[in-house]
Amino acid sequence: MAGEFDVQPLGTVAQVRSGYAFKSEDMGAVGLPVIKIKNVVPPTVDITDCERVPEEVISSIPRVERFELKEGDTLIAMTGATVGKVGKFPRTNERHFLNQRVGKVYLTEPDAADDRYIYYILSQDTYVRQMFGIADGSAQANISGSQIESLEVPLPPLAEQRAIASVLGALDDKIELNRRMNATLESMARALFQSWFI
Repeated sequence: MAGEFDVQPLGTVAQVRSGYAFKSEDMGAVGLPVIKIKNVVPPTVDITDCERVPEEVISSIPRVERFELKEGDTLIAMTGATVGKVGKFPRTNERHFLNQRVGKVYLTEPDAADDRYIYYILSQDTYVRQMFGIADGSAQANISGSQIESLEVPLPPLAEQRAIASVLGALDDKIELNRRMNATLESMARALFQSWFI
């Protein structure tokens, strides 16, 4: 299918920038949550187990809005054994900020690319393996934003990208609904079992 579309480097439509270098001594259990590499758990970002940084530290960062996350942001692990893993930031009522070595994809050409489509492209195993393959470093794998931007991606017309993302998004929603239903049924079965035998 990709052969039918124009293929260009990701960098023609997007940039990948790493998060802020928060100090480890500022991390703790109080403050605003920070997304680290461990939180990128494909296909999503796990926001249930975040370290936190005091609000006064975050407010002192110049142009801190660059590191604040919003629903649907595409995040990529850039260091370690999980290099190339891609997750989509979920809906939340709490402000979250991005730590260093986690890349965020920023569209630079919104008339040429759809952010949801780019997420689905980059999260394919083919691209995850490519990112891991081009990562370098003797102690642990590292990939730069420019290396990710060099990946060749299929770029059909914007309307087709949106249509593809819409279909895949509907499937994801159905999968998530089924997962929640299964979790509810499992919980009900456990409660019923306990009421009978315990």
